[in-house]
Amino acid sequence: MKKELIQQLYSAFEQAALEVDGVECWSARELQKLLGYSLWQNFTKVIDKAKVACENVNQSTFDHFIGVNKKVELGSGAMREIEDLMLTREDVIKVERRLASEEKKAIENKKKK
Repeated sequence: MKKELIQQLYSAFEQAALEVDGVECWSARELQKLLGYSLWQNFTKVIDKAKVACENVNQSTFDHFIGVNKKVELGSGAMREIEDLMLTREDVIKVERRLASEEKKAIENKKKK
């Protein structure tokens, strides 16, 4: 079962890839959905931690976490602009590492209780 789930997630991840100016990247909003985050605010906390990890190795977050705006349709049919980030594969890996680290801490905390 785990193998099938991993294959499904990998396939969905690859299908969500975009190409912008010849660079393969992913929308953080799309990754949010793929990784099971219902709230953007919660997912941005993980992204912020990935940014700190980037800064800790003297990499500019401005080169890796590119802010963009996109329009989405509201239930009323009106359009609204929302913020998003475009992430390269390297950036996505940084975000995944932060997620794995947080999951590991959560599991350890549950064991201590």
